[in-house]
Amino acid sequence: MTQAFHQLTRNQIRQRRVRAKLCGTAGRPRISVLRSNKNFQVQVIDDEAQKTLFGLHSKTQRSAKEPATKTQLSNKLAVAVAAELKNRKIPAAIFDRGQYPYLGRIREFVQTLRTEGITI
Repeated sequence: MTQAFHQLTRNQIRQRRVRAKLCGTAGRPRISVLRSNKNFQVQVIDDEAQKTLFGLHSKTQRSAKEPATKTQLSNKLAVAVAAELKNRKIPAAIFDRGQYPYLGRIREFVQTLRTEGITI
């Protein structure tokens, strides 16, 4: 059951507007991000098969010896996502920013993916 338009929050409206224009395929999957106050989560999704290929979380990138900022963690996560995409022989992807503006950690994540050789 879908919610009526007047019951949706601004974030939900923004997220639906962004996702309506995107569709990931097996050759070019959709990279969806979730940003919280402390963590950063990424899923790589094939929308045609309705299947999540893999997902990574910034908790796995943390180390007790090296305290890192949230932006540095998102950069580490981008390097890990790029390595996994290269292992699966996927050279390109579609980026889904969801409800978040293209600023800060989101922008750094995408720029790091591009420097790692993933076409977005």
